[in-house]
Amino acid sequence: MSFTFTLIISVISIVILSISGGYATAAAVSTTFIDGFNDNDKLKSAHTKLSWSAAITWIIVALIIVLGIVFIININAKKVNSLSNIIIYSFIALSMISTAIVGILSAIAASEIQGAKVQDDKGSHRQATIAAILAIIGFAGLLAVLIFAIVKSSRKTESQPVPPKTYYTYSQPEPETTYYTYSQPRPETSQPRPQPEPQPRPQPTSYKPFKTHRPEPRPEPRAEPRPEPPRSRPENCPAYDINPAKLECKKRNLLKIHPDKNIGCPTLATTKFTEYKYICNF
Repeated sequence: MSFTFTLIISVISIVILSISGGYATAAAVSTTFIDGFNDNDKLKSAHTKLSWSAAITWIIVALIIVLGIVFIININAKKVNSLSNIIIYSFIALSMISTAIVGILSAIAASEIQGAKVQDDKGSHRQATIAAILAIIGFAGLLAVLIFAIVKSSRKTESQPVPPKTYYTYSQPEPETTYYTYSQPRPETSQPRPQPEPQPRPQPTSYKPFKTHRPEPRPEPRAEPRPEPPRSRPENCPAYDINPAKLECKKRNLLKIHPDKNIGCPTLATTKFTEYKYICNF
């Protein structure tokens, strides 16, 4: 199909959708003014279907307007490419699908308005019927035209002969390869090369002894002698009979060997206090 043909079909489908959607919108509005609308379930159902038809119509029309702006920008840039074809095909697809939906919903709504058996002074049944007939007939006609155009274009492409491929051969001769020979004799290499005379190595006049660095031995640390406990138990010295290694690791036991609590033997108490803290990691 040509670009002009698809553009014309898309415009016609959009026009049919807009007209049928307008009648469906008018029918939805006029249905609410019928006497007994709030108490009649069929009128409410018909109004819902017509409202859906109107909403689908104007949403699709708004989307088509946005695509149309993109299409016009693309055309003004003098680029009729795959994007333009995609936009045109989307015009046709959206408008035809929404036209079919509007036609079906309007036809059901018209039958429900007629079955409500109320006095229709606003002509809502007539408007819904016009919307249904226009949408269904327009959809069927456009679908038939598209099928005919697709079949015709496919037959035209099948009947068109494929031009034979032409192969060109080039008989240009290859360039001749030129070989060069040199008659200059090679120099003789059998003569030995002159070797330099060895020079005497100068002898050193004096030698300096090599000094080795020996680290001085470190003095071993001497352990301080542990003060011996007095031979007789002094007064005010509860730490005298306590062995820090056998004492349970509790902080309250620190008071037993604390120097302040052992006035009679502060040196002994300090030693045991330090040892006990080291053992229990306080």
